[in-house]
Amino acid sequence: MNKYIKCKKDNKNNKCIKYLGVFTIILLLLLCRQRVFIVFDQNENVVKYIRKVNIGDRLEFKYIHSVSKTPITETLEIQNGILALNKVEYVDQGGAGMPEFPRGSEIFEFKDGKYIISNFDRKFEQIPIRVQLKYKDELILNNENIKLYQIIENNKVALIETKKVPFIMYIYYKFIR
Repeated sequence: MNKYIKCKKDNKNNKCIKYLGVFTIILLLLLCRQRVFIVFDQNENVVKYIRKVNIGDRLEFKYIHSVSKTPITETLEIQNGILALNKVEYVDQGGAGMPEFPRGSEIFEFKDGKYIISNFDRKFEQIPIRVQLKYKDELILNNENIKLYQIIENNKVALIETKKVPFIMYIYYKFIR
């Protein structure tokens, strides 16, 4: 008797192994999750931008105040499923809704001609942004410019968020769609 077992080479076993391999890959793509930053067109109900991110990545939102017509920069940090506001910079306190003094542990400064409020404790799961072509709204994610006015129609709403999605969903929106 041969002490080594020989495998038969038949097509039925090979097909079974191939199907099992494909099933395993699909299962891994569904179960493995990737942290992403998403710009979602709320009016068209479609993802317009997706990128892999890490906790601690920095996001800036630059826009023009609708009343005072002056620039504002909001700096956020990507955390575990949320966007945490860290700092707001603006040049004119006359704009409606602009803070005039700090709240709680916030720090209020005037430096280089700008009002700066930092040390916020404000967190958002999603942030809606009404995109205005004339104001050239943009996001800067880790030094990459995302010109909202080029990917979302004028006066439509972009929804930004960060979350973990199945890896296959990331691949679909990034490379296929």
